[in-house]
Parts: sequence; structure tokens; C-alpha cells
Amino acid sequence: MDVVRAKPDGLTLMAGSLSPLAINMAFVKDMPYDPRKDLTAIAGSTLTNHVMITAPNAPFKTFPEFIAYAKANPGKVSIGYSTSLVQLQIAHIVKLSGVDILAVPYKGAPQSVTDVMGGVLTATMANPGPTIGMEKAGQLRVLGVTSIKRNPLTPDWPALSETLPGFDFPAWNAWVGPAGMPADVTKRLSDAIAKALQHPEVVQKLALEATLPFAMGPDETKAYIAAETDKFIKAANDAGI
Repeated sequence: MDVVRAKPDGLTLMAGSLSPLAINMAFVKDMPYDPRKDLTAIAGSTLTNHVMITAPNAPFKTFPEFIAYAKANPGKVSIGYSTSLVQLQIAHIVKLSGVDILAVPYKGAPQSVTDVMGGVLTATMANPGPTIGMEKAGQLRVLGVTSIKRNPLTPDWPALSETLPGFDFPAWNAWVGPAGMPADVTKRLSDAIAKALQHPEVVQKLALEATLPFAMGPDETKAYIAAETDKFIKAANDAGI
């Protein structure tokens, strides 16, 4: 709300995730602002995905095998979640596959990952950066990524959409400011951000977390935020959440 209330002079900005810029419109009752109307879209920032993981000794090695296992063991397969986005991802796995899965709420993602490795949970969704090292160390097994296509930085990890067509839940960030920012200020900031996202050191640092630069201009960013907000509202309604 500090950004919403600030003067639109370009001195108060936010690099926001999809939660405050889109998904909260689907999950937060009486939202005090609408990101489509009360913020100025400036530029895209980063793009990545969640990763569905399970224990290395799980009785399935792939996501299709996971679905088959869940169908053969209704109500006995558990997936942990600590955010509304992951809750929605689980709901759509259930909807698209017809499996009976137990969704288990957690206060934070690290504990759900620990419980997967310890066999307390069947699976969970994790951030890709830490997952790379844990998979290499044999601490967990990757079943797939939540974006519609494979992440080019982790090409060996399949997209869940390859089994469940249409499954598309990327994780992104964008730059915004207060509503009413002058067009010239917005463009100057957007151009500077786009230039920074091309810097080799920035690209390299992001790649370590399996994250891509997500360069978009003001108009494209505004349209993307609006489309993502509409998508999540529909997805939450369809899932009954």
C-alpha cells in the first residue's frame, strides 16, 4: 500500500511478485487495491517456475507414474503447500487428472521440502534454485516444472503440462509504481531496467536460480498483469478455492 499511496514521481517503486500483482485478487477478500488500476506497470523483471519434487526412493520416477500411483492409492498421496499459488497448482493437478490427493498446509516451503526428503510427505513444490543442488546430491527427485514449457535453464526437467495439457503456473516478478506516473518517467525507468536485465552478470546470477530475465515494456507489462489476474481469478473459481 505504500506504493499505491506514494506520489507518482517515479521515486517509489516496487519489484513485486505475482502474488501482490495478480494472484491476491483471487484469494484476498476485500483487496484494498487493484493492481490493474491502482499501479503503473513499468517493466517485467524475472521469470521462473516451481518444481514438483519427491523423495529419491519414491515408488515412482516420473510425473505420469506419480499420477498412476495416486490413482491406485486414493487419499494416501500428500502434497505440501505454503502459498496460495501452490495450493492452486495442487487443485489443478487434481482437477485435470482426477486423482484424490491430500493437500497439506505448511507455514513455509523449507519444512515441506524437509518432510518430502524424510518421507513424511509424498511431494511438494519447491523453488528451482535450491532444487538443482539437492537433486545433484541425490536428496530428492524432480517430477516436473509448473510452467507451460520446460525451463531452458533446466531442460532435463519435464513440464507437468506434458502430462496435463494446459497446466501453466509460472512464477514471475515485475516493476510497478503508483498510478498516474508520467509516460516519460515510466519509459525511462523501463528502458533502464531492460538494459540491466541484459547485463551478463545479471543474467548469470539469475541463471544460478534457474531464473530468466523477463524484459517487457510498460504496455506489455500492463497487459500481462491484467491477463494473469484474470487467469488466477478464473482458476481459483474453477478449483472452488
